Amino acid sequence: MSLPIAHALVGGAILATARPALDFCSIRTAWALALLLPVVPDLDFVFVWGLGLPVTIWHRTFSHSLLFGLLCGALATLVVWRRGTGTPHRAFGFVSTLVLSHAAIDMCGHGHGIPGRGVTLLWPFSTTFWSLPWQFLPPGRHGRPEIYLRTAATELLLLGPPVVLYSLALERLRRRPRELPAPTNS
Repeated sequence: MSLPIAHALVGGAILATARPALDFCSIRTAWALALLLPVVPDLDFVFVWGLGLPVTIWHRTFSHSLLFGLLCGALATLVVWRRGTGTPHRAFGFVSTLVLSHAAIDMCGHGHGIPGRGVTLLWPFSTTFWSLPWQFLPPGRHGRPEIYLRTAATELLLLGPPVVLYSLALERLRRRPRELPAPTNS
């Protein structure tokens, strides 16, 4: 299980990529969305912790699916369209990508201590759990603080430097002046 750290780091990379196209919200709102929306699918724990339902049935299912991510994007599109500020399809892309990044990260790590458990990406059409062949994120949920701390440190070390380097390189590329083609003599 990935902790919110991994999800927020990936959200930061998505923000770095999309920032020039974000005409529907302020940069402050974009940062809030980038840090919070990648964690939203884990709100399915309300069913587990709040209602006492089995974690293996309720977690990493409907809220970790393509459908859920696309519905979140559709809701953002509706909000932007009704406000009349910005481009609705950009809101759709940004929000959907942020929410779906959660499933992508969870496909790279252990689920409830089960390597490769993955997510039900195609729910409700399939209840098959999909995972990626490499499982580089360690389990993070065992009720012991030292496990959480070790997982948090691993996520920071594995994902932090690439996200920071990617964001800095992208910013540098954006600031580089574009060269105009040399005029041709006819």
